[in-house]
Amino acid sequence: MPGPRDESGQGARHAERSRRPVRQRCRRGRPAEGHRRHNGETDGLTKAERQSYATLWAIAKSPLHTGDDLIRLDSYGLSLLTNREVIAVNQGATPPARPVTPSDPQQVWTARNPDGSHTVALFNLADRPASVTAHWASLGFTGTAAVRDLWKHRNLGTHKSRITEPLPAHGSRLFTVTPRGGALTTTGHEAESADNTLSGNATTSACPACSGGEKVGDLHLGGKLTFEKVVVDRPGTYQVQVAHVSGDARPVEVSANGGPATSHTFPSTGDWSTVETVGVPVTLRAAGTNTITFDSGSGHAPDIDRIDVPKSP
Repeated sequence: MPGPRDESGQGARHAERSRRPVRQRCRRGRPAEGHRRHNGETDGLTKAERQSYATLWAIAKSPLHTGDDLIRLDSYGLSLLTNREVIAVNQGATPPARPVTPSDPQQVWTARNPDGSHTVALFNLADRPASVTAHWASLGFTGTAAVRDLWKHRNLGTHKSRITEPLPAHGSRLFTVTPRGGALTTTGHEAESADNTLSGNATTSACPACSGGEKVGDLHLGGKLTFEKVVVDRPGTYQVQVAHVSGDARPVEVSANGGPATSHTFPSTGDWSTVETVGVPVTLRAAGTNTITFDSGSGHAPDIDRIDVPKSP
């Protein structure tokens, strides 16, 4: 990711494209407001939505302006505008956060801080309450981590492998997560490997930014990519890291061992020459080899660079 001020503008463009679904769910049909934060009592948002707006601007490193009527600003709006821990996220040296989960109704965005901790934002874009989970595997480490709630100025103790929080409709949480465990170890599988099966329109093409210099694309109208030789030590649900390339958000159906597929929408990577990674849950068996399939169905799926499967679920 680019630096916090990103003079090229690439990081800002990527953040803008990726955060549109979050912003659109929060504003309930109102026109976009640029980089301003509206947290006062007159803009018709719930408290949860107002916090989500402020969370989004903080992690996107957007300039913090306010369009509130300061005379009518309520105490909750004032608390959002003056939270020093959240402002520090926006003003610090950490790059803009990016999504590490698909663009589904429940999302996790993260950024790695210079001190080795992670800024982690949870979003529930659904119109009803739902729980959102941040898996440490998606942040690149295993074991335990200390969690601090930045909005509530509260230490939440040590959490193993993940943190799950119930969120209201259009709600969010903002944490600092400090790893106490080790680095994540994975087994990588290149999409263009001869071990894999391409069907339909799927083809291999050059990709200078990709790990092996190639990717599998043209995943549209039934095109499929199947990783054929995925081996794990024990059965369970694994947070498989999928490196992909996509100029816009695109859906893909993910399945294992010929079982039922789950549809995910992968976020835009900003353009068709940038690689980003998201984690998707995949249930694998220990006996023999597993297959993991990415199916475009009746639509257009993102290009796939590689997958990385954690050593343990």
